[in-house]
Amino acid sequence: MELLTRENIQLDIEAATKEQALAFVADLVVKRGYSADAAGVLDGLKERESQLSTSLMSGIAIPHTRHASVQNPAVLVVRLASSVDWTDDNVHVLIAMLVPDGGDNTTHLQLLAQVSRALIEDDVQRAVIEGTADEIFSELAGRLN
Repeated sequence: MELLTRENIQLDIEAATKEQALAFVADLVVKRGYSADAAGVLDGLKERESQLSTSLMSGIAIPHTRHASVQNPAVLVVRLASSVDWTDDNVHVLIAMLVPDGGDNTTHLQLLAQVSRALIEDDVQRAVIEGTADEIFSELAGRLN
């Protein structure tokens, strides 16, 4: 299964708070068939955020979790219609990563490294911040899949 699909990219999503944005991600994870437990995924994402904010640069955050209900690793890109407060930063793009819980931490760490390396590139940043879903997919898919 591919980590990132075109259907995993959602643009202009309405969310007034960080929690609403994370809830949208958790619901999308279920809708896309990666998990059957939106509440559990949401709890995992919120727990990770409580440890240390996943906000990076340029209004981008990388919320992520390992959860028992996640069947396959996945990357989802959610661009919000407007920025939300994300622990003292304003975030409008979420690049969410989910991996199954269990086993070693290798998949989780490799995926986080791949996404982080991709975001260093100006073309990738531009695409996720202002590009179309097709442009986002084009810039990220080859670096992740």
